[in-house]
Formats: sequence, C-alpha cells, structure tokens
Amino acid sequence: MAKNLLRNNLKKYRKKFKITQEELANKLGVKKSYYSDLERGVYTPSTLISFQICEAINEIVYERSGLRSRILVDYLFYIDSNV
Repeated sequence: MAKNLLRNNLKKYRKKFKITQEELANKLGVKKSYYSDLERGVYTPSTLISFQICEAINEIVYERSGLRSRILVDYLFYIDSNV
C-alpha cells in the first residue's frame, strides 16, 4: 500500500518572487532554521502555518511591487502518493 506524504513547492515560489528564507521567516515570526526545515520537508506544517505562509508571500509581493499575488495553499503543498 502506498503511503501518502505531504510535499511542498515552498522553495519554488519563494525563489519565483525573490524572497529570502530569512525575510519569509521574519514575516512569519519564526526562526530561519525552522522555516528552512519546513521548506526541506523536515517538518510537516500545521494548517495554520500553511495559510500564514501563503499570506506572508502575498503580503511581501504587495509591499515590494504594489501588485496583488494570489498564492494559495494548493500551490505550495501537495500529496505525493508515489512514495
């Protein structure tokens, strides 16, 4: 039986918008090392932190460019059933 694991695209979207790990961690109010662990899949984020990451990315993009991005949880996280 295949085991489903939560995977993420955090690095992909962080790099797309040219956001550093430190900047995102500061916006979330967490340590950079914790955010890095989330990005690498060491920890599975709670539902709350998942939504907060989306909100933080959207806010950073708006603060920098005045453009509204619409990053959703579905873009950042997915289930990998091929494990």
